[in-house]
Amino acid sequence: MPDRFRTFFVAATTALLLPAPLGTAASKNFVPDLVFTGSTLTGWKPLGDADWRAQNGEIIGVPKGGGWLVADRAYQDVAFSASFRCAEGCRAGVLLRAERTADGGLKGIYASLVADDLVSYRVTIDSTGKETSRERLRPAGGGQVRVAPPPVPPPANAPAAPGAGRGGGGRGAGPQPFQMPGGIELPIARPVTGLQQGQWNDIELVLDANILRAFLNDAGGVSGGVADDEFGRFGAIALYAGGSGDVRFQDVAFKDLQPRGAPPLQRAVVAGRRRGK
Repeated sequence: MPDRFRTFFVAATTALLLPAPLGTAASKNFVPDLVFTGSTLTGWKPLGDADWRAQNGEIIGVPKGGGWLVADRAYQDVAFSASFRCAEGCRAGVLLRAERTADGGLKGIYASLVADDLVSYRVTIDSTGKETSRERLRPAGGGQVRVAPPPVPPPANAPAAPGAGRGGGGRGAGPQPFQMPGGIELPIARPVTGLQQGQWNDIELVLDANILRAFLNDAGGVSGGVADDEFGRFGAIALYAGGSGDVRFQDVAFKDLQPRGAPPLQRAVVAGRRRGK
């Protein structure tokens, strides 16, 4: 092999093996249907008290108390991914199945992307974009179960479980890191899975049937849970900007996990009509 081709081959192979930095390819585990790459917010509508703009493929939210950017497209089962970066004081999040309510507001499944609150909730929002209720999702259990069973009702007169009620489990009470006994160090260093303040972080949310699975920086870090039908069955995706710092989203991508096509007979009828039969 000539030297110039050998040099090119080695360089190309090395490039393929290098890990992608955070923020360059948020959707690692699915092929998206749509990826936001524009500089206008066509197809999005603001709700609440925040200013939004698009710039070179980034969506930037400047909170003035807290507001949403709601996509026109609606989904039931969906995969979402993005990279995001929070300035100091920012409180960001993503709302899935944002279904309209009778009073003109929204209800849905909300993944909080705040360092001390990496938790998923069922939320309701009024017509002005103000959050009116929040309740932590109950755990979905382990394994690869696709549909979680309904909750078991507590026995009559049973005392309330610790941490039950609004946001049960406490703020930021997500999965806890494994600790080796006696202070022994792990043979392989665990990747950093928490939110990196002021840096780009990757978030991936998969809402399938009635279970939300969440992955921060390609690991755990954000607790998912059971998304029962009454929390919202079908609705839009919305980004949230709150607190006192700006939030930036890039590589925003969606995938419909439940696409529906025309049955074969219906497709044949339509094709026949187009041919004039």
